[in-house]
Amino acid sequence: QDAVVEQAPAEEEEPIENVPGKEYPQGIDAAQYIRHLRDMGETEGIAAFPPPGTDPPRVGVVVPDDYVLPEGYERYYQYTDDGKPLEPILLFSPEYEFFDDDGNPIPVPEDRVVPADQVPSDLPVEMLDPNRPRATGGLIDRSP
Repeated sequence: QDAVVEQAPAEEEEPIENVPGKEYPQGIDAAQYIRHLRDMGETEGIAAFPPPGTDPPRVGVVVPDDYVLPEGYERYYQYTDDGKPLEPILLFSPEYEFFDDDGNPIPVPEDRVVPADQVPSDLPVEMLDPNRPRATGGLIDRSP
C-alpha cells in the first residue's frame, strides 16, 4: 500500500505594494545581502558583484567619446554604487606590450590605468572625478 502524505498548505506571502511616498519598514541593504550570500558560498547572480562601497571607482585620465584611441589603449567604463555612469578612463590594453625609444619594456601598472604622465601626447589630461557622473544620454555633467 502506498502511503499518502499530506503537506500543510504553504503560508502565502503578502505582496508589498510599491506606492510612491509611502514609508516602508527598513529591510536589509544590498551590501549586507551580498555579504550574506557570499558567506553562504553563493557566487552567482547579485553575489557575483562586490558589495556597494567595497570597490571604489578607479581614477584615471578621462577619454572623451570622440577621441580615437591609439593602438594599445582602451576605454574603461565604470559606474557608481547607485548605478550612475562615470566618464571612461584610459587603460593600457592587456593584449599589448609597450616599449620606450630604446626598446626597453615599459612597466604597466597592475590595474592597467594609464598614469597622467604616460598618456598619448594628443590627449588632454583631465582626471576623473568619481563624484561627477555622466548625465543621462551619455553627456558629461559639468555642473559642480
